[in-house]
Amino acid sequence: MFEFVCDTSRTVLHLLTTGVFERYPNINFIIPHAGGVIPYLAGRIKLYETLAPSTFKKMPKGVDHYLKRLYYDTAMSTASAQLRCLTDYIPFEQIVIGTDYPFIPDEALTLVLDQLRQCDFISDQQRELIYYKNMLRLFPKFVQ
Repeated sequence: MFEFVCDTSRTVLHLLTTGVFERYPNINFIIPHAGGVIPYLAGRIKLYETLAPSTFKKMPKGVDHYLKRLYYDTAMSTASAQLRCLTDYIPFEQIVIGTDYPFIPDEALTLVLDQLRQCDFISDQQRELIYYKNMLRLFPKFVQ
């Protein structure tokens, strides 16, 4: 339960601090599990640009630039608090549906999809972005 989001977050921080996002600006990375704890800790990570600047020398455009250009999926991350944190930091145009299927049972899949469907601060238009419109933009060859 815990390590999925921690491993995701560690990976994002590694890619960030080693300059991968700077070196490969044309890759549209999709970060699973709503970015782990990255959206929640983004302000704290940004603070370290001042506290430990040498750690961030490979990201000349700053933490927010790189984290806010990533895409984030909703796999097992559709509880209201998770979605609020994610959508407070990332625009809806960069959030895509994710489920972790077939690695979760059908009952859990139903639960996470229902949570997204019932989230009261997400409009129908924003759900359409998450469900399919953002993916069609990312993968235009699948548009028929």
